[in-house]
Amino acid sequence: KMSAKKHAPYTAVKRWLAGHGITYKDLAEVIDCAEPTITMKLNGSSDFYITEQLLICNAFGMDPALFFETEVA
Repeated sequence: KMSAKKHAPYTAVKRWLAGHGITYKDLAEVIDCAEPTITMKLNGSSDFYITEQLLICNAFGMDPALFFETEVA
């Protein structure tokens, strides 16, 4: 059973990852978790810790502001 949404999906982050050819598996390796956990976090069922956001941004050169984008496209 999917847990209830805790926040809106990280649309800007997902779009950026897709545009840079970065997979959920890549993210999972960087923050040392399972791929389904990444899916839950990106889709709003769970959240990223600040430390995880920093690891991801440092690993891939992503702007941390993308985690705080509220625009929905």
